[in-house]
Amino acid sequence: MNREFAIPGFVRVTDGRGGLPKVTLLHPSGSFCDIYLHGANILSWVLANGGEVFYTPDGIRFSEDSAIEWGTPFCFPQFGKGGEHAGTPPNESKLPVDGFARSMKWSIVQTGLHEDKRGEFPYVTIEISDTEATRAIWNHSFHLVMDI
Repeated sequence: MNREFAIPGFVRVTDGRGGLPKVTLLHPSGSFCDIYLHGANILSWVLANGGEVFYTPDGIRFSEDSAIEWGTPFCFPQFGKGGEHAGTPPNESKLPVDGFARSMKWSIVQTGLHEDKRGEFPYVTIEISDTEATRAIWNHSFHLVMDI
């Protein structure tokens, strides 16, 4: 993926913790952020002065089998508990806490550079869509796109 989406000095795609793919956006000022494609999760944001805005401590589990329990995951189709409708039989599945998008593998649509009067800065566009697995627990079609 790095060959296809990297922009030297601005964007790189590498294996992160647990072998999960991550996109690193590098700003000319020296600040950067790491976005894991698993859950569209921003797990690190470091300012040019080295100050951390977001960080992920050691000991956090990184696996394709479950959501990453840290960072800023994309919660969809709900935030928190719930997912049941009035009159839903107790034996029917409820939606997972914070939805299922945070445990899905997002795909890179594109990377690029925005330009303004202060210079250029990188972005990544990622997406997911409904699957048989998501429709089995939430019978709706969807297509989500996020720019970071």
